[in-house]
Amino acid sequence: MRAVFNTLAFVLITLVLATAAIFSFLADRSGDAALRLARVWSRAILTAAGVKLTVNNHADLDPKTPYVFMAN
Repeated sequence: MRAVFNTLAFVLITLVLATAAIFSFLADRSGDAALRLARVWSRAILTAAGVKLTVNNHADLDPKTPYVFMAN
C-alpha cells in the first residue's frame, strides 16, 4: 500500500510542479523561480516517501564559484 501511495504522490507532485516550472519561465527568464520549484519538488518527494532530510553545512563555499558534488 505504501508503494502505491508513493507512486501516486510522485506522479501528482511531479505533474503539478513541472507544469508550474514550465509556466514560470514566462514570468522569470532567469530560471530562479524554476529552481525554487525544483527545491519544493525534491522536499515534497522526500516527505511523501517518509525520508527525513538533514543538511549539515561545514564548508565555507563561495557562491560565485561552481561546484560539483558527488555522493558515493
